[in-house]
Amino acid sequence: MCTKLKSPGASERVVHGAVAGGLRGWRLYAALAVAVAVAAAAWWSTLGGRERERSGLRIAVTFPSLKPDVELLACEGDTVVSVAPPGVDPHDYQLAPRDVEELRGSDLIVSTGHAPFEARIAELVARGELKAKLVEVPSVPGIKLLTNPATGWENLHWPIYDPSNYLAFIKHLAGVMAELRPSCAQAYRERAAAIERELGSLLSRAPKINAAAVGYSPVVQYAVEWAGVKVSYLLVKEHELPATPEDIAAADRALAEGRALLVVSVKGAEGTPLGAKAEELARKYG
Repeated sequence: MCTKLKSPGASERVVHGAVAGGLRGWRLYAALAVAVAVAAAAWWSTLGGRERERSGLRIAVTFPSLKPDVELLACEGDTVVSVAPPGVDPHDYQLAPRDVEELRGSDLIVSTGHAPFEARIAELVARGELKAKLVEVPSVPGIKLLTNPATGWENLHWPIYDPSNYLAFIKHLAGVMAELRPSCAQAYRERAAAIERELGSLLSRAPKINAAAVGYSPVVQYAVEWAGVKVSYLLVKEHELPATPEDIAAADRALAEGRALLVVSVKGAEGTPLGAKAEELARKYG
């Protein structure tokens, strides 16, 4: 059986026309709303850009030790502040309301990307609560992460202690800063190039060593492996994994048997019991 659809009557056409007209009006309203929103966003973006050009970049670094590296690139008018204050272990630091306000006023945030409060910053950026550009060291193109010999995990403790990683970080950061403040783009890139030349000069004079070592903590791995010192044993395996008597005994045996020839410690450890133990091992087999 074939059923034919009836042509709409006059009343149906009136209703249909009213609905279609309403839809067209709604679409026009929606299009205008989108256009206004885009224009407003562009205006605010332009305003923010003009403000940066006038007063410089506001840059927040998560650890105090990042501050001097960023300041090497800074152009006149740029300001660099640290979220975690000096003298505080950043691994135990928690964001305070004043820190969040500082971050809200920042154009750029530079993070090591592994401490708990840095994860919180990344969440705030992802949710759009912080508008700053976020640069996390482990995610910088060209950064190569090493494996912690004690845990088998990626070592996120200061990859930029490796000169090649440091250069990748500096060049990437200079590019980001140039995008945020185009009027200083040439200055940022020239300063990065000067750092590259200086680093190349230092590396050309650095001796190459072929030896295994006992390291005080994961921090030392990036500082020495580029020079041929392989960190095969660690006294402190991770921030919350303190050295055990078994760890110390394993390091002692490695040094006694010649499987490790060096002990690599860190500045400031000499005043601690474990630092004293590291020095004792170095003297014993040195």
